[in-house]
Amino acid sequence: MRKTKDVEIFGKKLKLSERNASDVIALTDYASESDFKSLGSIIYLNTKILEASLVYNYDDMRWHQYFQKRKLKKLLSFKNLINKLPQSEIFTLAEQVLELEGLLVKKTTTESAEKKTKD
Repeated sequence: MRKTKDVEIFGKKLKLSERNASDVIALTDYASESDFKSLGSIIYLNTKILEASLVYNYDDMRWHQYFQKRKLKKLLSFKNLINKLPQSEIFTLAEQVLELEGLLVKKTTTESAEKKTKD
């Protein structure tokens, strides 16, 4: 069963979900080749993570929902995401995807406070 999380993007209630293995492998290959010294490559990677996670909102639509699927696909395209979403929202949503996959564990404020008191 795929883990999902409800979010709102462009005024629509959508679901973030785990990515499939081929998307993860493709982005891992890109990440290994990239140097990540520029902000552009980091934004590109986070937007690709977000786009791959949003695919499942229109993937399971039936054939008679063709026009709705086409409209949603255009709305959630890479070009539209990168042009219309603010950088901070892209980073936040990509973090949520990584948390769903178990690749990123967010530290709670109590853990960070305990660390500061130890130092």
